[in-house]
Amino acid sequence: MNHLLTFIGGLCLCLVLLAGCETGVEDRVPDATSYIKQFNVTPGVVDFRGQTDQVFDSTLSIELSGQIEEATEATRISFSVTDIQEPDKGIEGIIHLNPITRHNGTFIEEISYTISTSTTTNILVVVTVKDESGNGNYAQSVIRVNGISNSPPEIIYADNPTEYSIPQSGTENIRFMAKVTDEDGQTNIEGVFLRLISQTNGEAANSPFKLFDDGQSFGDQTADDSLYTLTFPVNSENQPDTYNIFYYAIDRAGLVSDTVKTTFTLVE
Repeated sequence: MNHLLTFIGGLCLCLVLLAGCETGVEDRVPDATSYIKQFNVTPGVVDFRGQTDQVFDSTLSIELSGQIEEATEATRISFSVTDIQEPDKGIEGIIHLNPITRHNGTFIEEISYTISTSTTTNILVVVTVKDESGNGNYAQSVIRVNGISNSPPEIIYADNPTEYSIPQSGTENIRFMAKVTDEDGQTNIEGVFLRLISQTNGEAANSPFKLFDDGQSFGDQTADDSLYTLTFPVNSENQPDTYNIFYYAIDRAGLVSDTVKTTFTLVE
């Protein structure tokens, strides 16, 4: 299985996570009098990890600030703050415009938003400006919240062939899968992995290997179905051997699931 192990080294991919505040301003409506030219949200990231190991409702202080062009006394500014995972828990309100100078105005508003320290999510902040005719534009930003975990992820089951015949020609892909859930939400799962240990030669180079749930990588068929997948290629140059497979998952707080063990044997 040496060729399998050499090939599999390329599977160590990096998971790209949203790690900051993404801000955007809608283009000005052509007939609008008042419009948002600049928009800022603080903080961009809220990270409860390392700050506490207790689960409780925390009140975030979110500061919204920006600049309004062509402002008048009739200009109205509103905001909404929404947990993308739980839209029903959103809040909204009115922002007060500072005194206008030469048709330009600024605003700065501090709002409070309550969220559990166990929540890992994105919070969408939207500010809308309208003139007396109802024209205007909006700006939005995303705050990343990294919460602590109440519990580690759980491997519901793991599945792979117990025995597989080495092909006489060509290359065949062998699928390894694990069903994984997390009480704190699937987005709290940092990664699902397997260790590949030959009973003859020991642990494979580059082990542990990451499994995927994106519907396209390395044999995964459906994105976000909690079924994580990885395929290993086998060809006629592989040698008979038996492998111990250890599946496990890690969440964003560093909590690790129980390990599920299976075996896999290559036969002639």
